[in-house]
Amino acid sequence: MELRQLKYAVAVADELHFGRAAARLHIAQQSVSQQIQRLERELGGRLFQRTSRRVQLTAVGEAFIPQARDALAQARHALEVGRRVAHGHAGEVLLGYVANLWPQLVRVALPALASRHPELHVLPQAMHTLEQVAALRGGRLDVGLTWHPDPGEDLDAYVLALVPFLAVLPHGHPLAGKQHLARRDLIGQPLVALVPHADHPRLHEHLLRQLRTEPDGSQVPLTVAADEPFTPEHMLPLVVAGTGIGLLPLTLAAEVPNQDVVLCPFMDQPPSASVTLLWRRDDTRPSVAKVTQTLRQLGDQGAFLPESPLADDRPGSSGGVMSSA
Repeated sequence: MELRQLKYAVAVADELHFGRAAARLHIAQQSVSQQIQRLERELGGRLFQRTSRRVQLTAVGEAFIPQARDALAQARHALEVGRRVAHGHAGEVLLGYVANLWPQLVRVALPALASRHPELHVLPQAMHTLEQVAALRGGRLDVGLTWHPDPGEDLDAYVLALVPFLAVLPHGHPLAGKQHLARRDLIGQPLVALVPHADHPRLHEHLLRQLRTEPDGSQVPLTVAADEPFTPEHMLPLVVAGTGIGLLPLTLAAEVPNQDVVLCPFMDQPPSASVTLLWRRDDTRPSVAKVTQTLRQLGDQGAFLPESPLADDRPGSSGGVMSSA
């Protein structure tokens, strides 16, 4: 069995069409068919059920294709590791992060890594959470700083902080004078800058579910007016214009100029999301271990969750929680 055969089989499984798979691979359709037939002979069973109109996975294919994907990802990872060592980059670590965690990365993580491990060359890369998960599995990333990910069985996860979210309102809004907001205060108030469902459906639904659910379990009807990232540059124009109420993680509260908007915490179990460290479970390189250990120690110390800028509201950190979510 050859890696190219696995690659061809995965392409056909993705496209469910031999012609489209061949076009994607930039090879002749006959070559794809021949290699898959050889693979099927070696397996002793057919991967695909072919008719004149459609291609379907067989039971053998359903079992084999996920394993083929994993094998290809592992091969890419091994190649990348080998290339780095060959080019003298054994101490290089690619660190992904979501853009709205940049303040914590610059003020906390990178200085600590530089101080404790000056021999490492840490390269930060801004990526959405789902992009980081895919890049980790494909060997294109070593460590990730993410929001509320679904790591699966092949990635290790460690919650660095459980970050509460604040409401962001324009000056003069009827709710701007309240010290705390209740879920019922959001009835009839459109929300903006939640997090695009397409970018991170798990986090989107997680935040909505928390905002909709009262402590007693009753549900509050909500309206999402604008599905935008919860970063100041996306949110502030919408809030100031009166489009709706914004939602902002505590990690970004210090970045918001208070002359433009009012920040208001939620009472009774504020909505929150985890800042979660991710890395490949089978990655045993010392450089990756040094980075993950340092970041986990910072999480345990509460370094990823700054104090609230609101004098009467100082939520605490809950770093150091192992997660499989």
